[in-house]
Amino acid sequence: MYVYLQLKSTKFTLSSTFIDMKARDLPSITTTNRLVFELEEQEGDVAEKHKRQFDACVKQADEQIEKLLAEKKQLEQEIRRQSQQFRQVLEERDADVQVEYAKMLAEVRDHIEDTKQQLTEAIESRTAKQLQVKHCPPPSLANEADVHESHMLQQLVVAKSKEVTALQAQFHALEAELARPAAIKRKADALDGSHEYSAEAVAQEKKHLQDEIDMLMETDLALRDKATQSRLLAAQHEQNESMRREVAEVEQEAANVAASVAALSSRLQTQLRVLASSSSTGALLTRLYTFIVSHDKDTPIAMADVLAASVSVPKRRRAVH
Repeated sequence: MYVYLQLKSTKFTLSSTFIDMKARDLPSITTTNRLVFELEEQEGDVAEKHKRQFDACVKQADEQIEKLLAEKKQLEQEIRRQSQQFRQVLEERDADVQVEYAKMLAEVRDHIEDTKQQLTEAIESRTAKQLQVKHCPPPSLANEADVHESHMLQQLVVAKSKEVTALQAQFHALEAELARPAAIKRKADALDGSHEYSAEAVAQEKKHLQDEIDMLMETDLALRDKATQSRLLAAQHEQNESMRREVAEVEQEAANVAASVAALSSRLQTQLRVLASSSSTGALLTRLYTFIVSHDKDTPIAMADVLAASVSVPKRRRAVH
């Protein structure tokens, strides 16, 4: 490179000098250039030098290869150890997942059975209450008015009873006077017409009052029956409302249990997919879980159905073909 730069600068100098000489009308000068190396190496030396460099590169490459082979062997051993450790962890986690899965399924089934039993009892109780309410007599439309009217009739009965007692006392007094001696009898004969009229009027009034009393007592008894029925009906309505609230709570609990079951099912399916050794194994476990959950627990599961559920759609198609 240095020789090349020297030659280039010399050529540029000669060219510029030649152009100046032309401009001054000087005679042209011809020159002959010769390339001379500062150190002339023989061909044997160059070959020996290159051979030494090649041997050094080969030696360095061999050392690097040996080093890489040693690192490769060490990495393979480390990969085998980690793979074995990962397999052991997966086997332990699979066993734990199976135990947890069985435990959670048992808890969910027990909870579902308890909820079904509570729902059945609540429905039966509600049906019995509805039948009892249906057979009850119709309620009074004005309970307060009936109670007020009952009080008024009771006061009227008391007043009429007092009047009847006073008339009976007066009637007994007149009978006592009529039972006296002749002097009193003459007075009684003189007043016979008026006495007979008074006694007849008293008897009629007494009978009329007695009829009113009987009617008022019947009315009071009927009002008491209505008030009792109204209280019973109010208590029945309150009990019905309580049962409706209990049924609503049980239905809400059933909905919460169904949501919890769905969440647990999704979680189990996710764990089955994540913890499986491969995606196909995770899909197989998920299909088997879905088939077992959706199947009726009272009906035994046939092995053909399990095998059919465990085969994927592409495999079924290939089997058919």
